[in-house]
Amino acid sequence: MKRKAARAMGLVLTMAMSVSLLAGCGGKDTSGAEEAKTEVSQTEETTPETAEDTDEGAAEEEAKAEASQQTNVPTLPLEEPVTINVMAMADPSVSVDYENMAFWKMVEEETGVKVNWTVAKADEFVQKKNLMFASGEYPDVIFGGGISADEEESYGVEQQILVPVDEYMNAESMPNYYGLLETRPNFMKQMVATDGHIYSISRAWEIGYTSGGHYFINKQWLDNLGLSVPTTMDEFKAVLKAFKEQDPNGNGQADEIPLELVLKDDASCAVTNLFGSFGQLDVPGHRILENDKVVFSAVQEGYRKGLEWISEAYNEGLIDTESFSQDMSTYYAKIKGGNIGCFIGWRLGGMAHSFEGIEEQFICMDPPAAEGAEPVWYKTEASAMVGGAAITVANEHVAETIAWLDYLMDPDIAFQARQGNVGIYQEIDENGKFVMKMKEDGTAYTNEEINADCPGPGGLFFLTSDVIKEKYSLSDLHLEKYPYCEQYDKYLCAQSPDLIDRGRLSQEDRDTRSRMKTDIDKFVDENTIRFISEGVTDSSWNTYLDTLNSIGLEEYLALCQKSYDAFNKN
Repeated sequence: MKRKAARAMGLVLTMAMSVSLLAGCGGKDTSGAEEAKTEVSQTEETTPETAEDTDEGAAEEEAKAEASQQTNVPTLPLEEPVTINVMAMADPSVSVDYENMAFWKMVEEETGVKVNWTVAKADEFVQKKNLMFASGEYPDVIFGGGISADEEESYGVEQQILVPVDEYMNAESMPNYYGLLETRPNFMKQMVATDGHIYSISRAWEIGYTSGGHYFINKQWLDNLGLSVPTTMDEFKAVLKAFKEQDPNGNGQADEIPLELVLKDDASCAVTNLFGSFGQLDVPGHRILENDKVVFSAVQEGYRKGLEWISEAYNEGLIDTESFSQDMSTYYAKIKGGNIGCFIGWRLGGMAHSFEGIEEQFICMDPPAAEGAEPVWYKTEASAMVGGAAITVANEHVAETIAWLDYLMDPDIAFQARQGNVGIYQEIDENGKFVMKMKEDGTAYTNEEINADCPGPGGLFFLTSDVIKEKYSLSDLHLEKYPYCEQYDKYLCAQSPDLIDRGRLSQEDRDTRSRMKTDIDKFVDENTIRFISEGVTDSSWNTYLDTLNSIGLEEYLALCQKSYDAFNKN
């Protein structure tokens, strides 16, 4: 690793510095390449042609060469190979022996870029990274998602150790990456730091699901009791009562759990989903968007109505008594036991709660509607994973590094980074899609074998749902969820709450928001459990609202709004 005290002038490509992110999104492009093309075009229009001194083919090649020289975008493989030092965070399932991976050997051969790797996982990587920043001995590149948005602010905006990369995000410098990023403007908006620059190349693995969790109800139990799939909350409660009292599993014991829930998780399983049946969108953290305004769902009237229904069902024994204290592993274990009437989850197959025959026992049902309410459901919004690759001030081969990173963004290369080289672990089928290759003995390669030869999720990739569906043969597990999403599309909220925290804030604002979030989340969780177990009264509800205001809910929402506004204006 090389030591650098300040941002070096040699880092800047000779392209014009005025290229902005917004220009790359469709505004006027003032890059050096475009200026060169304009200059060549004007020369061709004003210089008389003669048969003796003009060769159109040679002139075109000369123009291309001049444009390439202006932008300093190297052609791969490099005529003169370079070596860069890269610190990488490896995925937990993958080997750290990047030097000997078939994938990286292929990349070196096809690019001419030799990499000296420093690779570690999880906690070890964090320790190495912190020591590196403290010592001033920086690698050329930090790779594999090892830089967070907050660290981009600290080491990019404030300390200027990371190099802004937005000037290279155009069709000339990074055609693969830019071509993909251009289709996802929300991803690009998310990447902008507080000073208006971008400090890392982002990653994406976007399967294209539109909703998180879904209701799954035990169709076998419904059939055993001669019941229909409920469509209202009153019908749903009656079904849960029948599950409790009428021995739907036929074992002669009152051991059935009508409804299994969990308080805290992501939006795929949490109890927050139930509030949508009362027309009130809710998600973990309780912040939602309505007409570009950040709203706190846990103070709305629909939230109270949902609490009242849940409290009644809980106290009638229709909800597992441990639902609001158990962790996710316990939640999954109970579902896996096969004695549950209804639960909310991501999908049926291939999950920690799956068991043989779960697809035959359960079906996905629409969210039941409370009286006078239209159900609303959480809409997911895929995000860019910032920090896929960040360049530091130590890098003396920025142009070559940019070309190397863009090569990795080629979808055909990215799929091999994820699941192994074509010809070894994958092959292209008759439809032009990537499929896993079998060994000569007819057996499949193990995950251990594949993970020893490619970086997997620790690689650099920007694979959108369009590209994945076009080029990749999705597994049955992936395909299972699409019909559930289509079933729920008509209930999706207008604006996804996922967008709220994607705008950057100052360190002071981030610290304040984090502290307030901890206090507010804890208070809401404690009172949600109390309301469910003891019921909701006007007095207890008003005290709850007053206390939330006294601990700073308004200020907290203002900071969340500030973040969203910053994201929305980029």
